[in-house]
Amino acid sequence: MPVITTVALIFTSFLGFVQIATIAGEIKEPYKNLPRALIGSVVVVGILYVTAIYITSLYIPEDELFNLGENAITRVSEIIIGPAGGTIVLFAALLATLSSANASVLSSSRAVYALNKDGMIPGVASKVNEKFGTPHIAIIMAGLPISAIALVGGLELLAEVASLLHLVFYGLICVSLIILRRNEPVWYVPTYRAPGGIFIPLAGAVTSFGIIFFMRRDSVLIGVSILALSALWYLFYARDKSLPEPSPPHILPKLREPKILLTAELPDPEEPPYALFKAFRNLNLFVLGYRISPEQTHPEQSEEEFDEETEKEFENYLNDLSFSSIDTQSRLEYTADYSDLLQAFVEDEQVHALLVPKPMKKLSRILVPIYQGDQINLRLVTILRELSDYSNTAISLFFVVEKESDESIEELKTSAYKTLLSVGIDKSDIKSNSIEVDNVEGAILQISEEDDLVVLCESEKDERKKLYKSIHENIRNKVNSSLLLIFQEHSRRTDKSKEEEAEEVVSDEKS
Repeated sequence: MPVITTVALIFTSFLGFVQIATIAGEIKEPYKNLPRALIGSVVVVGILYVTAIYITSLYIPEDELFNLGENAITRVSEIIIGPAGGTIVLFAALLATLSSANASVLSSSRAVYALNKDGMIPGVASKVNEKFGTPHIAIIMAGLPISAIALVGGLELLAEVASLLHLVFYGLICVSLIILRRNEPVWYVPTYRAPGGIFIPLAGAVTSFGIIFFMRRDSVLIGVSILALSALWYLFYARDKSLPEPSPPHILPKLREPKILLTAELPDPEEPPYALFKAFRNLNLFVLGYRISPEQTHPEQSEEEFDEETEKEFENYLNDLSFSSIDTQSRLEYTADYSDLLQAFVEDEQVHALLVPKPMKKLSRILVPIYQGDQINLRLVTILRELSDYSNTAISLFFVVEKESDESIEELKTSAYKTLLSVGIDKSDIKSNSIEVDNVEGAILQISEEDDLVVLCESEKDERKKLYKSIHENIRNKVNSSLLLIFQEHSRRTDKSKEEEAEEVVSDEKS
C-alpha cells in the first residue's frame, strides 16, 4: 500500500517520457526516432533509478535512510566523494529541474498550439513568432500558470492533481489504441506496433485508472472538477467542431481501398487470384471483359458474331467472383487493339492499378522490379504495406538497371529501403538483388520464377501503350505469377514525349 500511494503522489515525476510524443510533430523521421526515444528513455532512466537506490541502500542504514528522505542522495554523495559531493548533487538537481520545467513548457505549449489549430480553443494561440519561429502566445499561456502555481505553494497536492489528470490522459490513450486496432480506420497504418496485441494497452488502462483510487480525497475532488469543466467546455464550445482525418505522410490512405482493374480475356479467361483479393481491406474491383477481334474484322462485326456466347462466358466469370464476396463493377468490350482499349478505359475510370491475373493459391512471395527512382513512391509502398500486413509475405526487390541508364543501383536500393521501412515493413521481410540488362521486359521474364505476384510501379518515363502491349503480348504468357501494375499519381496521362509537348506549347503560343 505505501508503494501504491507513493506512486499516486509522484507519478507526475514520470511525465517526461510522454512529453516526447506530445512534440512528435516537430521530430524528424518520427517513424524511427519516436519509438527509440520513448523506449530508450524509459530503459535508461529505469537503470539509473535502480542503480541510485541500490547504492544509497548500501551506504545508509534503513532507519537513517527513512529519516533523511529526499536528502538521502545528497548524503550518500558526501560519503563517497566528500563534502563536495553534496554540492555536486544539488547543482545537478537544479539543472534537472530546469530541464524538466523547460520540457513541460515546450510540450504544454505545443498542446495549446495544436488545440487552437484544431479549433478546440479560440484566440490566436497558434500564432507563430515571425522572428523566432515559435508559438510565443501558446508558450505564455502555458508558462504563466506554471509560474503562478510554483509561487503559491501546496506543491504536494498540486503534484497529485497533476498525476491524476495525466493518469486519466494515459488511460484514454490506451483505450484509444485498443479501439484503433479493432476498427482500423483507413488512415491508421502505424509504423511501430506494440507487442502483445491488446494486453499491453489493456494493462496500461487498468493500472492508470486504478491508481486514481489510491489518491487523497482532496486531489480526486480537484481533478474531477477540472475534468468536469473540460467536459462543459467541450459540450458548449467544441462539440460542433469537426476534425479532418489524419493525413499520414508515409502512406496514401485511399490506396488502402484501391480501385483495381481486373482484365479477363474471353473466351478463356485466367482464374482470378483470390488470395490477392483477401489481402486488401476493402477492394474496389472493376472487371474488364474483352474479346480480341480477328485480323481484318471490325469489333462491331465480332460483337454481332460472338455476342451471346461471350456474354454468357463473362457472366459465368462474374458469378464465380461473386461467390468470393467481392463487390464488382464490370464491362464487356470487343476490340482489335488491347492497348487502345486499356488506355481509354484507365483514363476514363481513373483506376489505381491494373491486375493481369494468374491462378494464385497463396500470397507469400512478391517480386518488385525497380528500374527508375520515381517508382519508389507512396502508391507503391502503401500497396506493399497492405499486402505484407496480410500474411507472412516476403518482398523481393529486384533492382534492374539498363546498360545505358543513368540510374545507380545503390541510390535506388537506399531510397527503396528507407521508404519501405518508413511504413513499418519489417526489414527482415525485405530481400534485394540487382541485375544489369538490355531492357526491363527481359529482366522481368528472367527474374520472375517462383513468385506469387509481380508488383510493377509505372515510371514517368514509361509509355503506357507500349507497356500495355509488352504485358499483353509477352510478359503475361511467359510469367507464372499475377502482375499488378500500379499507375502514377497523375491523371489523364498521355504518352506524348516532352519534346512533343514542348512543340505543342510553342505552336499554341504562336497561334
